[in-house]
Amino acid sequence: MRRSAVALGLISGVAVIVVGLAMTRGPSPSGAGRFPSRAIAPPDAFCGGILTTLDDVRQNAPYPVLLPSGPLANASNVKDVCWDPSPVHGVSMKFTSGIFYEISPNAFADPEGAWKQIIAAYPGAGYALGAVRGYPALLAEPGGTLNLLGLVEWVENGLQIKVEGNGKIPLAGLEAIAESLSGHN
Repeated sequence: MRRSAVALGLISGVAVIVVGLAMTRGPSPSGAGRFPSRAIAPPDAFCGGILTTLDDVRQNAPYPVLLPSGPLANASNVKDVCWDPSPVHGVSMKFTSGIFYEISPNAFADPEGAWKQIIAAYPGAGYALGAVRGYPALLAEPGGTLNLLGLVEWVENGLQIKVEGNGKIPLAGLEAIAESLSGHN
């Protein structure tokens, strides 16, 4: 009888600790906890946050989630969607074509200046300054000395937006995806 009482006490204590930990990991004041988790992050570490759905992020993100509408990246070929509840509050998407797309509040005080520094720091790597949707952008063809995957990154209306390829999609294709963005919340 005494052993079962001790065992019951231990089990109760563990249950209280588990419930307490679960409660401390609840929704944050920023609303990041609104996203229902659908699964554990894929093994390729794509998602550093909560694996969720396109509908969830479009309904719950605190900013408009723009979505590409081209043949390589659109709502019908989204493979994975991730919400990062950290202070960055970013949305990341992978498409079946190999396109990776990310949108988050801007982290740069001077985006164009930061990109010029990247270009200067990696001469010959394939980085260039251009424009996307009328905004200065960091561009990169796939390949080069750093074996880049291809990149288009810019800041628009306070949002930092990145379209990255898989190493096989030319820069013109990534720029077309960037130009196709539209969205709502």
